[in-house]
Amino acid sequence: MKKLVTYLVTLGMMFTMMPTPVSADDTAAATAVTEESAEKNTDRETAAVEAMKNMNTIFSLTDGSDSKLEDYSKVDDERFTTVESVKKFIADTCTGSLKDEFIEKCEKSLIEKEDGLYKRNSGRFFFTFLTDGGVEITEPAMDAFTAVTKKKDDMNDYGKAVFKADGNTWKISSYSFKSSNDEA
Repeated sequence: MKKLVTYLVTLGMMFTMMPTPVSADDTAAATAVTEESAEKNTDRETAAVEAMKNMNTIFSLTDGSDSKLEDYSKVDDERFTTVESVKKFIADTCTGSLKDEFIEKCEKSLIEKEDGLYKRNSGRFFFTFLTDGGVEITEPAMDAFTAVTKKKDDMNDYGKAVFKADGNTWKISSYSFKSSNDEA
């Protein structure tokens, strides 16, 4: 009798552990989630490359903020005719304390003259993001991710930028440059 009860209990457990059939709706939903995830990564990569290119422009415009040189060059980028136009560009690209830091640098590195906007020359080299090889998205989350450039050269190291969601826009909240992609 004991063997019969054990057999029936085992048989009952097997029936409760039977796999549920997968419907076409379940498969379609899983495919949609995978496609949506891939689309989000592509959107992040596109946003990261664009914002990192914008950061290169910001670096160029503000690199003279701590320079002692009284040498200025006319800004030839037609998007920037006033200091305020640069500040808006920074606010559209950066967030948090990074945005505040670069906006403060505008006061020290840019001047307006009758014939246009001028930037203070720094006399030094500053790293730029090499985005033509694309970026790799790491540490993706709902409201943040990190992008690391896939390329470096003799002058520029791998660039790393941390992005935060600011409304419906991804903006850079911090950045760094590393000589090895393992460090980035």
